[in-house]
Amino acid sequence: MVHVVDMRYELLSKKSSLPLSRMLVEKMRQRLEKGEQTILFINRRGYSSSMICPECGFVCECDHCSITLTYHRSDETLKCHLCALVRAAPVACPACRSPKIRWRGFGTQRVEETLQKVFPGAKVERIDTDSMSKKNRFREILGEFRTGKIDVLVGTQMIAKGLDFPNVTLVGLVDADLSLHIPDFRANERTFQLLVQVAGRAGRGDLSGEVVVQTFTPHADPIQYARRDDFDGFSENELESRRNFAYPPYRHLIHHLFHGRNPEKVSFFAEQWVKVVEKEFGDVLEIRGPVPAPLEKVKDKYRFQIWYFCGNVSRIIGRFQQLRLEFPWPNDVVQVVDVDAVNLS
Repeated sequence: MVHVVDMRYELLSKKSSLPLSRMLVEKMRQRLEKGEQTILFINRRGYSSSMICPECGFVCECDHCSITLTYHRSDETLKCHLCALVRAAPVACPACRSPKIRWRGFGTQRVEETLQKVFPGAKVERIDTDSMSKKNRFREILGEFRTGKIDVLVGTQMIAKGLDFPNVTLVGLVDADLSLHIPDFRANERTFQLLVQVAGRAGRGDLSGEVVVQTFTPHADPIQYARRDDFDGFSENELESRRNFAYPPYRHLIHHLFHGRNPEKVSFFAEQWVKVVEKEFGDVLEIRGPVPAPLEKVKDKYRFQIWYFCGNVSRIIGRFQQLRLEFPWPNDVVQVVDVDAVNLS
């Protein structure tokens, strides 16, 4: 059975043990009393997703990438999960010097800490990239979990699929919205896929299983179709949406990514390249861009992208590649073409 918890109402409750809903806490308590096991999934490392100053609005961001730094409470650091930048977490706002700067959001570390407070007698372990620094630690934790030495396993996508533990009768998705709001037309598909994969970890033995999905958008299509385990309904609905916008699989999508240290230069050459493509393929390609990529800067390199939609890739790809070879690209502007692209970030 799949239960969907609307976290908007949980935020209004003074009895909620956020980031865990009251329903999830109660069902975990029932499992602990029965000697059964629970898996909690949240696809975000660290203790908190960011540090923000409530006085001036300052947000701790990476100097080299266009993302916020993640707060890790275990060593009081801020880390970038793209370029591996590490710095000490500030005790006062770097902008206005207010001591009220604080973390916001939550990750695997905070979920683990909350569990230890709510269930002090339970054995809780965490599996994510940060906790797997020791050799064979992943295998050791799974071995202990299989033998019943661990009551609750908290993890990222590392535990979303492939695990088969008969005594796991409860799976909780702590923040099911994470993959739903990324700027990608496949967001619904990825969210549905992830929910089904994670839910499949419960009730794999003789005991029946339950799944608790915590979300701020409970009526979103992927969540409702996953709740009913309705793959046919989801695929029909999603394909209809793709058909309306002529997205894959109804047309091919070619993703063209440009990056370099000088954003004006990268943007200029991307725009010049578009003129070449429009002149050559204007009647067979729909061209969108160039525009900044969703992750506009990674490791001090600024990124721009172009999408090309076409009905027949084989008809244009040879000439397309020839034009790329002939175009006068500067050495400090790198461009990558991905045909039938899956990752658009």
